[in-house]
Amino acid sequence: TYDLYVSPDGDGDGSSYETPTTLDNIFMNMLVPENGSVFLCNGEYEITIPWIIGQSMSLVGESCDGVKITADNGGFLIGDPMDPTNNYYSVGYVSFSKMTIETQASDFFLVPASMDELNITDCVITASNHFVSVAHNVEGGVVEDSTGTLNFKKNVLVGSEAIAIAGQWNANINNNIFIDSNSGSSMVNAETAGDIDADYNYWGSNTPATDLEITNYIKFNANSNVSEIYTDESAKITVGATLDDDTTSAASYLPNYPIEVTLSAAGTLSQTDLELSNGIAQVTYTSDIARKDNIEITVFDQTLTVPITVKERYTGVIYVATTGSDDNEGSESAPVASIAKAIELALANGGSGEIIIN
Repeated sequence: TYDLYVSPDGDGDGSSYETPTTLDNIFMNMLVPENGSVFLCNGEYEITIPWIIGQSMSLVGESCDGVKITADNGGFLIGDPMDPTNNYYSVGYVSFSKMTIETQASDFFLVPASMDELNITDCVITASNHFVSVAHNVEGGVVEDSTGTLNFKKNVLVGSEAIAIAGQWNANINNNIFIDSNSGSSMVNAETAGDIDADYNYWGSNTPATDLEITNYIKFNANSNVSEIYTDESAKITVGATLDDDTTSAASYLPNYPIEVTLSAAGTLSQTDLELSNGIAQVTYTSDIARKDNIEITVFDQTLTVPITVKERYTGVIYVATTGSDDNEGSESAPVASIAKAIELALANGGSGEIIIN
């Protein structure tokens, strides 16, 4: 159960899911109790002015794709409700989770106060620069003595220079997908004396868009189980999320968000639009003519390329020679080395069934 329930057009007292009030009402009249919890029913909420949060509370959406907050000018200032310019105010914790946020406002979360924790989790965010700024005040300055911990986890954020951390703040920025709307910018601007853990994020490309020291990050790879096929064969194309070692699956580190994959090729693909499942997707590639092909795979704004060669199968008499190689096609000018390989080729689809041993 929650202390208050809100909906975009609520006209009740907020005491239950069936009688919600509005987001504006609970902040305008300071209805949220200390350590209180607010449940946001599905719907679209518009914030037009900055609301001040001066006490511990949590706001939880009914579902990430069902709760949408838009804000061209508004947002949340975590600090002194009586004096927003007070840089020495303290708040315990504030948590936001399970919502979609679209904002053009700079500093959607502005935090001059010291805090135990600011938690932002399981959200999908489209933002301008400095979506969240901790240890920054309303005058645009840095609050050097401000302390706290920012936990920014399992979010999808489209923006640039999205997180600004200063003062004495620590930060745990993990398991996020960052999509850089301004290619080449750093997603996190860290000028803090505290510690920052920013491992296990996807940074918008296979090269992290951050100046932070990171040990592990998420990347997307694509490969084929073979580099060459005949026109009567197929190749399995695999797209997957891994850690930067290219082998460890990153499925458990990704937020719960549909990751769409688009593929194209001159040949035939069993699917061209699909989603990763458990961090992986697979399709089958075939071609009815010989060609050198490039399979283009797009994940977010990143394009991966898998080259593949398609050959016509040689169907003439198979030759075996001590100077041959089982990698050859088996013709007189390119014989195979073993009788076993010769039998395989001679009996293959369209094969001649004839073998000559030199």
